Amino acid sequence: MIEAGHEHVGLDGILIPIDKAHVEGPTKGVDLWWSGKHAAHGGNIQVVSAPDGFPMWVSDVRPSRY
Repeated sequence: MIEAGHEHVGLDGILIPIDKAHVEGPTKGVDLWWSGKHAAHGGNIQVVSAPDGFPMWVSDVRPSRY
């Protein structure tokens, strides 16, 4: 990010609510799309942004368990 002229960047994530999409994870009985933190089903997205808030990189949607 230094190459882009920024001394620092922001990293943030958000849970995007979804209708229930049950997919059992590696732990039996645990749904990959269920977020215990938010007590809701959703997809997790991570964002790296410039100091002014402009998004420089956005991840693919991942199950909220990851």
